[in-house]
Amino acid sequence: MERFDIVFDNGQVLSSGQHLSGKVLCYSAKSCDLKSLTVEIEGVGMVKWYEGDDKNQTDSNVELEPIVNYEEIIKECYDFRTAIAVLKGKTKDLSAGQHQFEFSFNLPSNLPCSFSSRFGNIGYTIEAKAKFSLGYELECKKTFTVQNNTDVRELPKANERIQIEECKYIGCFCCRSGPITCRCWIPKQGYKVGEQILFSAEIENMSKRSMEKSRLQLIQHLRKR
Repeated sequence: MERFDIVFDNGQVLSSGQHLSGKVLCYSAKSCDLKSLTVEIEGVGMVKWYEGDDKNQTDSNVELEPIVNYEEIIKECYDFRTAIAVLKGKTKDLSAGQHQFEFSFNLPSNLPCSFSSRFGNIGYTIEAKAKFSLGYELECKKTFTVQNNTDVRELPKANERIQIEECKYIGCFCCRSGPITCRCWIPKQGYKVGEQILFSAEIENMSKRSMEKSRLQLIQHLRKR
């Protein structure tokens, strides 16, 4: 079989409660004896932590074994047995050419959104498996992303401006120069996935030294409970 692929109808980013639909494309230059075809979606959550002291503060010569826990979030399978039988008709083999097998899964409305960090992750995959005569098999596996339905832009303070200011002096006592003051702000606090974050910054250099560069970092903070 020259092509065995999964094609999504509405892309690979969805919200909980939506339909995940698409098709499995099969193309073969000659007829083949396709025995079975299945499509399975799976969602798995994983967390990892270390017992005792924080791993970053532990003696580098002591290797701690992580504690890992997995949880199955969703697992559904669709079998194309009937569709294959219809395409074959009275013949034994599936005819040459391109065939497509459409699928649709209803994602639960309470499905947790995709997430990834060094402490764990939530991931979703879809996999198609085809089995042929003589034990020959084909597999195609792809990932898809689930977004949360909550619109953070509607939360309290989501549209309020946030600003931070820091000041630093160079040197000390009689050798201390004027301050370097940095201000940075963004027009609001709530953003959805894929939305641009526009920022503004001001730097006031009252010291006697020239600045070589400045940079801005976006840092994600995770809280373990």
